[in-house]
Amino acid sequence: PDIYARELLLISPATPYNDGTTNWEAMHKTQQLVYTFNTLANFYPLGLNDTTWRLRTIVSLNKDNVKVNDTSAYITVNSRVSPPIPIVHDTAIHYGTWAEPWATQINNLPIKWYADSTSTPFYSPTAYAQSMKYRTSQLFTDSTFYLRVNLSGSFPCESYYTPIRVTLLNRSDIDGAAIGLLGQGPVEPPQEGWVYMTAADTIKVKVSNFGTMPMQNFDITYSIQKATPANSPIINVTERCTQAVAPDGHLIYKFDSLADFSDITNYKIRAWVDVPNDLIAVNDTSSIWLVKAKNGNTIYPNSAAQNANSLDITRVQMGNMDNASNNSGLAYTDYTNTITPVTLFKGIYDSIYISCDKPSNLESENAIGGWTRVFIDWDRNGIFEQTEEVFYDSIWSGSVAKGKVNVPANTLTGYTRMRVMIWQGRGMLPYGANENPTLGEVEDYKVLVRNTTPVNAELVKFTQPGDFLNVQNNDIRVVLRNTGTSTLNSATINWTMNGTPDVLNWNGSLAPADRVEVTLRANATIPTGLTQFVAWVDAVDDPYHLNDTIRKNTYIIRTYTIPYATEFDDEGYDDFYAPNSNPLLPDNCWEFGTPDPANTTIKGPYSTPNCWKT
Repeated sequence: PDIYARELLLISPATPYNDGTTNWEAMHKTQQLVYTFNTLANFYPLGLNDTTWRLRTIVSLNKDNVKVNDTSAYITVNSRVSPPIPIVHDTAIHYGTWAEPWATQINNLPIKWYADSTSTPFYSPTAYAQSMKYRTSQLFTDSTFYLRVNLSGSFPCESYYTPIRVTLLNRSDIDGAAIGLLGQGPVEPPQEGWVYMTAADTIKVKVSNFGTMPMQNFDITYSIQKATPANSPIINVTERCTQAVAPDGHLIYKFDSLADFSDITNYKIRAWVDVPNDLIAVNDTSSIWLVKAKNGNTIYPNSAAQNANSLDITRVQMGNMDNASNNSGLAYTDYTNTITPVTLFKGIYDSIYISCDKPSNLESENAIGGWTRVFIDWDRNGIFEQTEEVFYDSIWSGSVAKGKVNVPANTLTGYTRMRVMIWQGRGMLPYGANENPTLGEVEDYKVLVRNTTPVNAELVKFTQPGDFLNVQNNDIRVVLRNTGTSTLNSATINWTMNGTPDVLNWNGSLAPADRVEVTLRANATIPTGLTQFVAWVDAVDDPYHLNDTIRKNTYIIRTYTIPYATEFDDEGYDDFYAPNSNPLLPDNCWEFGTPDPANTTIKGPYSTPNCWKT
């Protein structure tokens, strides 16, 4: 049967009608308005079945004798029954673990998951089987989610919401975890990797205590495997952690056993804890931590002087490294794989000395100036950031630029790269390590940053005698440095001159990073010719000895009266000395011994069997 709603519409200045757009006091020819009925229509489905309604309107106007257009055509209104709500299954889990609540729907309609009843769904797979379950994140409080479905087809009516609850069980006394929302699991090396990773790199793992009692003396394990090939061996390393972790506390554990990251490839790392009486295993093991090792030989930005016939770096001294080179006009030199890396200690400053000179083929009496800058990639990411500039100064040909390099106490341990740059003619305006100096030279070095120890005595260098002497009586002096973290009060310095041993017991007070000049022998008599000095230091409880020893060669040129005829066969090795021993520039290059027929550089007059020169 038809259901009617009849209402009277009066339009006049006294009774205007507003249709939401216009305030009508009268309707004129061709005008039209929208009338909203006050009587509401109930389109709710009849019973439990979908219902289709037909709707039309009829207008009756006084003195309207044309009835053919008084009634509208029918429109169809489809009323659908809401689909049945999902049938939910609540879940109870342990503190700090994961839940997988699930639900079903009688019509197999895909289920949508909501955080609350006003938001959009956060999880809404289109496949019903996938939508039945949702794996939560790690939960630390009771949680409630809201589920609903939509009808399929052209009329996707919604069901009512139905809540599904995840309840936390009472916390356990013992519950160690190596996975969680606070970054538990492997934390070092980072996933983006480091440069110059070795066969002995450190792994650090963050663990948490989700129990109500402190945990201590538990096993912790890391597992490492190359990502390719898939059958690469898995190496597991287990250590005993003796540190206490309070409830809700965290610990970053540093493994003593080092891991092999020497191949430039990807590594899969996992970690897990085994705490006695821990019955909750689901949070013991971390997810896979994929580490991508960086190739330190190729990743750094290229830098070289655009014109090599310019200022050359002739010597770089820092820590245990003293690298001299010839002013032969080079734009760039890579020493990272040819000389021993510089060893720096975290939190202990070091000194750097940079010498430069004009290229040997440049004839100029005037000094040439420029600006030198040094960068160290502290974070080992393969990039020289501007914040990693550790030294800068002006420099002139034939001079030395020197200063301190502060090693951050919190920097990374391991190998990294140092870049030394000279830009001829450049002012103090900053420039980056990836720029190419118009004139000058760039040199790269490898650096080893390591932890120091409470006691660590180091010999830095000989300060006297010099390289060339005019007199035989000279002091023999060295620089003693404290690279430990505690005050150094005594040390034993052993030394030799041409193999003859001597010893000096030093006593004093040397604060961490401080240094002192020590006289090994005053007014020593040094023989003519080549003299070789070696010194090494030791201190009680000093476990590190790679920075103990230094060496020095000095030379007093011998003077001979040469007879009219001589074959130079009575002289020894140190009777000949070449100030410039660069074979590429043999202006004054002596050799001792029988000539090598394959030598194409030294081919001038010579006297066999012992001497020839160019």
